Amino acid sequence: GSAYFAKGDFRNADRMFTDLRRTYPESPHMFEATLLSVKSKIKLYQGADYDSQHLEQSQDMIRMLLEQFPEESGEHREYLENAYKDVRLKLATRDWDTAKFFDNRGEYGGARYYYSKVLRDFPDTSLATESQDRLAAIAQLPDKPEQRAEWLTDFIPEHKNQHKPLIAGDPFDWFRR
Repeated sequence: GSAYFAKGDFRNADRMFTDLRRTYPESPHMFEATLLSVKSKIKLYQGADYDSQHLEQSQDMIRMLLEQFPEESGEHREYLENAYKDVRLKLATRDWDTAKFFDNRGEYGGARYYYSKVLRDFPDTSLATESQDRLAAIAQLPDKPEQRAEWLTDFIPEHKNQHKPLIAGDPFDWFRR
């Protein structure tokens, strides 16, 4: 795993370190394998638009390292604490970006949900304060924006008992009636 890590092949490095940790849980190299696996997982994260699995795993592994290996993690404590804060901020950024998406569309119900999620799940990040400010700013705004093309939505009939979309049959069938 270390050779892959040194070459920058973090996916294979993480795979090897994970295999080592699962196969030999009593290994004297457990701390180092877990630490390098954390570093690999952080490097594998591609941003808020991609899967957060690596971040979530690294967050759990950092907590585990600090709890189960207090002596070994001593010399790496500063790195681990900074990495933990960074991982938490990246996870919060995912929900923050979703909240901003809804906020910018005027869908304040969705924005409130994600701002509240940031505030609840990541109170230790700078985005929690910003979420609180945005929640206060949009508190009185409607959950959904005003319908701008009401004439169009009124023109298209609603068939409450219809189980398939209108387009599945003759698209002009409703018009001929």
